[in-house]
Amino acid sequence: SALLVVALAAILLSLPVDPASAAPPQPPYDWYRYQGASDSGPKASVNCEVTSVAMSIQYARNNLQVPIASIREYMGKEDLTSSADAMRALDHWGVPYRDVNSVQDIIDALGRGHIVMVGLIMGRISLGADYQRDASPAALRFGRYYSFDEAHSVVVKGVTEDRGWFIVYDPNVWDGNAGYWYSDGTPKGKDRYYPVGEFARGMADLGDS
Repeated sequence: SALLVVALAAILLSLPVDPASAAPPQPPYDWYRYQGASDSGPKASVNCEVTSVAMSIQYARNNLQVPIASIREYMGKEDLTSSADAMRALDHWGVPYRDVNSVQDIIDALGRGHIVMVGLIMGRISLGADYQRDASPAALRFGRYYSFDEAHSVVVKGVTEDRGWFIVYDPNVWDGNAGYWYSDGTPKGKDRYYPVGEFARGMADLGDS
């Protein structure tokens, strides 16, 4: 998952939504993607931002499923990617966006019906009760579930009513490793909850790096 994201990457356009709910309308298809999937290619270990772009394209372009490896090939990078690479790919696949700069901006964007790609230092997110536990119950979806603690890219799709937790699509999931899957067979990165305060620190620390 290691990559350097120099800024928050994008807000993706969608339909209007009640600001009180602070969650975009969800399409009638599953748009979660993970970097350990078969379409991620030989650079899967550094494809977290590329996979976040793949999710964003699929969300915004009516279930257009672009292979993760194809997005990396378009970016033309052999290793780490940047927010500029992500935005160039979003432009190429016709996904509108704009930059955001703070946690409040993210919450406001969610309330206006957008999803948000975010870069942060994952070490600022506290470990969850299912940390590195194989096939854990899906109810334990709070906090970091893996050991990677460096720069990472995720997609924020909502925030709880009390504004205490962001609801995240985290691409750091791998086929063949039970530590990344719930006991019901769903990936731990899908609808993961990360504390808003810790998320803010992770964003700030990435920006200072």
